[in-house]
Amino acid sequence: MSYVQTIGWDDYFVPPALQLFSDGCYFIFNCGENSQRFRLSNKLGLAKIRYIFLTNLSAHSFSGLPSFILSLDGCNTSHVTIFGPNPIKKVLDELLNTFHELKIEVTVHEIDGTEKKQLLKSNSLTISGLCYHSKSNSNFTVYPIYTKNVGYLVEFDDVPGIFNPELAKEYGVAKGPDFGRLKKGFDVTLPDGSVLKSNQVCEDPTPGNQILILDHKEDLSSMVNVDYSDCLSKELDETESDSLDTIELDFSLEGPKLTFLGTGCSVPSVYRNVSAILVQIYENHSILLDAGEGTVLQLLYTCKDFDEFVNKILSIKVVFISHSHADHHLGLYYILALQKKFKKDYSEPTLIICSDVVLTWLETYNDNICKLDYKCMILTEDTETLIRFGISQLRLVFFKVDHIFDSFGIRLIHEEVGSIVYSGDTRPSENLMTHSENADILIHEATFTDDYSENAIKTFHTTISEAVDIGRLT
Repeated sequence: MSYVQTIGWDDYFVPPALQLFSDGCYFIFNCGENSQRFRLSNKLGLAKIRYIFLTNLSAHSFSGLPSFILSLDGCNTSHVTIFGPNPIKKVLDELLNTFHELKIEVTVHEIDGTEKKQLLKSNSLTISGLCYHSKSNSNFTVYPIYTKNVGYLVEFDDVPGIFNPELAKEYGVAKGPDFGRLKKGFDVTLPDGSVLKSNQVCEDPTPGNQILILDHKEDLSSMVNVDYSDCLSKELDETESDSLDTIELDFSLEGPKLTFLGTGCSVPSVYRNVSAILVQIYENHSILLDAGEGTVLQLLYTCKDFDEFVNKILSIKVVFISHSHADHHLGLYYILALQKKFKKDYSEPTLIICSDVVLTWLETYNDNICKLDYKCMILTEDTETLIRFGISQLRLVFFKVDHIFDSFGIRLIHEEVGSIVYSGDTRPSENLMTHSENADILIHEATFTDDYSENAIKTFHTTISEAVDIGRLT
């Protein structure tokens, strides 16, 4: 049995993607942000994915691929093969090297040239690919003006014609294995030494179906069309927002907001996304604490219309990445890509505060996938910075916490919000407690319930009781 399904349909929910099921495995075409969560939410599973094809190297086709590979590794998939345009191999080599203890074997094939080339052949189909170039509208998109795209042609094998067993018997074929061979299109040798061809006892085969997969030639700027935005806002009103991991705490009707966009651990789930917290100090000035994959969608869920969503994306002036685990930074690059897309006038680049590992990701994206507008501050122990934030100043203090080698916490100090401390992932830490003294708000991770304390110790996380105790002591 073979079938094709649409997996993605919208750049901000799940970017356009297809999956083909055949020969007992999935062939995935494009892997945008939220692809993993969409599959989990719809019980599509990951274990049978063996091949992934990218139609181009851009934010909307690539952003979900790294987490996909991590999840395949997590479900003990031994091997996955990826096809895409140059420089997909270089990009994946650089990025996957930052994932420690990755066991899955990842084979990457780059497609170059405008002549159709066979990429793989399975028991029931053949997939070929070729490159072509298309011009996109630089006023709206975040991708290079001239994009190298790959088109894929899926050709299913011909369906054998209906087998005529009575006719086969007339030729002297006994019922048994030779019947099966003739049905499948193979010839058989008769007792007298002559060869009976399959087409002598079968009807003409039915030509196999063909599927041509191309990126849409039209500009994706329809995503910011007024009519489309109106339509999108109606959809937003109908979402099951109560079931989503989004909590808003209003300090005042007009003042700052603290929005928990994701509080999940490691991988997203149906009702929780991975780490991200938005601290909105002024309407047009926010700081984002971590940015797991899918943060863009979570931001969209908090908005009443598309214009508010655009403004909220552009309001993010600072992003703090607490450490280099994938669930804390894989959503950063799509946010920056959309900022580049939505900006109409010159504005200061977004300040990214992160480790060297995350800087590697930023540079790889910027050099190979899409141009991003950012400046970077590398985290070092016990440092602080003072930046202009709206009409006043924002003081940021950074300190080491006990998780992995590049894990940091942060203390924000601003006249509008007082002081907020964010732990990131950590074990209970004296350093954290010292920097949390007299804080107005302490946001401390509590990944495990108390009955999983051994897991918390082993993975350098905190239990609920431990987090509560730290809050009491500070």
